[in-house]
Amino acid sequence: MSPAGTFSSICPFDTDGYGLHKVSEKPMKKICVPLANGFEEIEAITLIDVLRRAGFHVTTCGLTGLPPRGAHNVTVTADTTIEDALKSSWDLVVLPGGMPGATNLRDDARVGQLLEQTVKSGGSVGAALCGN
Repeated sequence: MSPAGTFSSICPFDTDGYGLHKVSEKPMKKICVPLANGFEEIEAITLIDVLRRAGFHVTTCGLTGLPPRGAHNVTVTADTTIEDALKSSWDLVVLPGGMPGATNLRDDARVGQLLEQTVKSGGSVGAALCGN
C-alpha cells in the first residue's frame, strides 16, 4: 500500500501528486484548538492549516475578548470564544505549546473544563509541543 493509501485510511483525502482531492464522504471530525496569549505560532497555525486541508472541521477559540497574540507577537482572529466552545462537543481538543501560552492554558479553569467534558463524551485530547 502506498503512503497515500495509508493516509486515506485515516483521512478523507488523498494526494494525487497535484494536491488534495476528496476520496470519501466520511464524517468530518470536530477539533477545537484553544488559543491563549503567548501560543507558539508555528505549533498552532501549522496544525490548524494541515488539519483543515485534510478536511477536518477545526475551530479555534480565544480565552479573552481580544484576538489571541502569539509568543512572537502575531495576532490571530479566533473562530469563537472558550464560552461558546464549551457549549459544543468535540472529537479532539489540541493544545498548542509556547510560552507563556501553555501556562495560560493550564491556568484557565475553562480550558480544564473543556478537556474534561471532551474526554467524558468520548473525545480525545492532544498537545502540539516542541522540545524547547
